[in-house]
Amino acid sequence: MIDFLAYDITDHVVHARIELQGDRLADLLVASTSVAAEDVRSRSLATSQVTRPRAGGISLADMAVVVATGPRGSGLKRLPTADAPVTVYVGPYVVHGYLHSPLYENPVAFAERRSWLPLTEAVLEYTLRWQAVRERHDALLVNRAHVRAVVLADERSHEARWLAGGAPIDWPNTGDRL
Repeated sequence: MIDFLAYDITDHVVHARIELQGDRLADLLVASTSVAAEDVRSRSLATSQVTRPRAGGISLADMAVVVATGPRGSGLKRLPTADAPVTVYVGPYVVHGYLHSPLYENPVAFAERRSWLPLTEAVLEYTLRWQAVRERHDALLVNRAHVRAVVLADERSHEARWLAGGAPIDWPNTGDRL
């Protein structure tokens, strides 16, 4: 079982525990439309209201951004990539990070062919209770189905966001139980 943290297209944060089938979370997202989950909790970013859905499954089609957790997969299967700083507009979120694409390929063209976009050194921006939030994550997976735009950014603007970004909100430690 691994922790699952995602941001859905309806402005909710979804926390759960899921059984990882395969080497990496990215593989599971590409191969499945839903996943069985335990201890599912959803929090509205507008009202902070927490719900516990009755069904024990999560529709991956509704997820805009998923925090990459679990094992990284086999190093033997990893291909050499180039990383390009990008800004991705997806649902109510803005994600800045490095998009990893095959060497000598246009990263935006590569993004158009993928169902989930891998971004490292990622900064996720959204609104929580009408206040701007900026979270830093080592890796995020962005659902291409909900992407409005992928824009190449410059290195300096990305580094500034990365350095200014805060740690992800730890809901259980905020006294605002999820």
